[in-house]
Amino acid sequence: MKLSQLTAAPTSQVTAQPTRMKLSDLTGQAPAAPVEQLPTAVVHADARLPGILGTINDFGNDLGDATAHHLLNIPVGIGQLLAHSAKSVADTARPDAGDTGFLAQKRSQIVGAIDSGVHGIDQSIRQREDDYQRNTPTNAASLTGATIGEVLPWLTGVGEVRAAGMLPKAETTLQKVGQLAVEGGVMGAAQPVTGDGSYAAQKALQVGTGVVTGPVLHGIGTGVGAIRSGVSDVLEHVRDPQAIADRQILSRFGNDPKAVANLRAAVPDVPGERLTAAQANPSPEAIAQERVLRNNPATAADFVRGDNANNTARMDVVTKLAGTDADLEAAKLARKQAAAPFIDQHLTPATPEIRWNDAGKQIDDVLSKPMTRGDDYRALQEARGIVAKVRGGTLQEDDAYPMLQELEQSVSSPKAQKAFAGAFGSIDRNMIDPKPIINQLALLRNTGQGARATIRPALDAIANTLKESQNTRGKVPVDVLDSVRQNIKDYIVKPNGALASGQEIAALDPVKAKLTALIDTHAPGYSDYLATYAKHSEPINTMESVRELLNPNSPHSLNAAGDPQLTITRLRQVLRGDDKARYPMSDAARQQLDAVRASLERRMISDNKMAASGPGTAADLQAAQGSAIGRGLFGDPLAGKPGALSRSIGIGLGGTLGHMIPIPGAGIGGAMLGGLLPEAAQGVNAKIAQHIGSTALDSKATADAIERALLKQSQKKPSKLGELLLLGH
Repeated sequence: MKLSQLTAAPTSQVTAQPTRMKLSDLTGQAPAAPVEQLPTAVVHADARLPGILGTINDFGNDLGDATAHHLLNIPVGIGQLLAHSAKSVADTARPDAGDTGFLAQKRSQIVGAIDSGVHGIDQSIRQREDDYQRNTPTNAASLTGATIGEVLPWLTGVGEVRAAGMLPKAETTLQKVGQLAVEGGVMGAAQPVTGDGSYAAQKALQVGTGVVTGPVLHGIGTGVGAIRSGVSDVLEHVRDPQAIADRQILSRFGNDPKAVANLRAAVPDVPGERLTAAQANPSPEAIAQERVLRNNPATAADFVRGDNANNTARMDVVTKLAGTDADLEAAKLARKQAAAPFIDQHLTPATPEIRWNDAGKQIDDVLSKPMTRGDDYRALQEARGIVAKVRGGTLQEDDAYPMLQELEQSVSSPKAQKAFAGAFGSIDRNMIDPKPIINQLALLRNTGQGARATIRPALDAIANTLKESQNTRGKVPVDVLDSVRQNIKDYIVKPNGALASGQEIAALDPVKAKLTALIDTHAPGYSDYLATYAKHSEPINTMESVRELLNPNSPHSLNAAGDPQLTITRLRQVLRGDDKARYPMSDAARQQLDAVRASLERRMISDNKMAASGPGTAADLQAAQGSAIGRGLFGDPLAGKPGALSRSIGIGLGGTLGHMIPIPGAGIGGAMLGGLLPEAAQGVNAKIAQHIGSTALDSKATADAIERALLKQSQKKPSKLGELLLLGH
């Protein structure tokens, strides 16, 4: 019942019916033959609601009637198909014309009943269709309802069956066409036959039409989809150039399934440094793509600016380690103050005057105290006179020393013996007998290691240095032994003048250890002094070594920003020098410089020759993607020119729009303006290229772009109708 039946009483009899279009008029199906006319009943027209309410009411009624009718077409058609299938089976049991037996009569009755039932079903279906066509006007509402009723079951049903994996997945176009032909035939088989004539012939026509319609609709849908995709692609180029750049980034750097994780996990070696996509996730493909971008005029400047910024970050590390002149002077003063007490006491060479003056004080101290004036007293008095002559320069200490030894042997009292012991201690201040070292050199000289051509001369040179430094008592100053220990590698002299190798220096380590132990015995605290001196030397050596990298007179170059360019060659030279330094730079400073070296080495990844040296190569264009319309209009954003069809599209579109304006020459003017489309397209490309360059320059931005592109891809799913027609599969 319609809404109008509840709101108005019948007003008049219907004397004429409006012309109505049947579904067969749209599908090409043969119209139904006239059916036996029933007595015409008097029908009262429904009163129509006034105004917009009536329009809405009529639309809803027609939409609902058409939808319900066509939704039921499938079960009605399937039921009719089953009935005729049963009739076909029954026809095989129909008796021959001459067979009049009891069983033949019974079979004939059963077959006749089935024929009558199927005929009744056909009549009811035809009557149903005729009633629908007579009572439902052809308008937008009914056509919409018919479309919904016919398509909705297949949209839902086929889609669910495909999702359940009950239908084979069509990959190629030929497979899609075949599958759609089968599905179209099934749809035709499920439609009711409403015309007169042979059911089998009409059903075959329906199935055949379905077989043809499926592939045809697929082709039409593909074409429409391509146009729709092309228009969407063009609009996206203009409205969201970053999205187009994201697609390019995904194609160039997102092929590795672990790309995003690797890009995000990469940590710069230097604070403030930015890693490119290829540096953060290196691979031959990524390096080739970065080379393309570095050589492309549209993106090269971005990478140059990125390199300059990274060079600034590295130079900041170097500059901080180099310190200021005030820092260097303060470090030297701190080392001097820390080492001075031990140096003054043990490593400062004492002149004969100082040493013999201290010896005289030892003797004077005993003589100033009460003691028996016997032989010991006279020996001390004589010793005082000898010391005075040495201090006065009238007696050589080498002659005076045995004279004091003879007097020492003549005394017997503890006081006198103590005085002579103190005097000899002062005379031998900071002097050591090097005999243990000389003996070690002799033993080492006669070993296999000592027989080497560079080691034996070094051992002999050290022994000669010690012997030449001995005084008449066979002792050498402590500072001589300290100097030999510090400069021991200098005794290794190669014929070609090259520096000693690490292995050769290690051969002298036993001598160096023996020297340290001997000095430590006579000058307690020597090992601590060495550690203190080395510790305070670290900042000095750090600043002095690093300053070589900033020396304006050393070989260097300027980058595109006019700043000094730090090169890995110079840095490695400084680090090699530190490896051989007597006092290396601090561990923290070395770690920072090693990080700078790693940063420069990572930058070298981008210099691998993995691609052609210029733009416009196959590697540039391999990332071309998007719709055919978009590529034809814009081309590749990195190719340096718009698409090949941009000018013809612009002229054609401009001329067409111009002709719509009723002004003379508007068409020509429109065509001329349309000819400017390539410039506009290239302007769009320039923005996209800028996004590509700035994104690939930063590994984190590259990861973001890949994720955005993947998300957008996942959101592009075909509609229910597209799935039915296998569009986008």
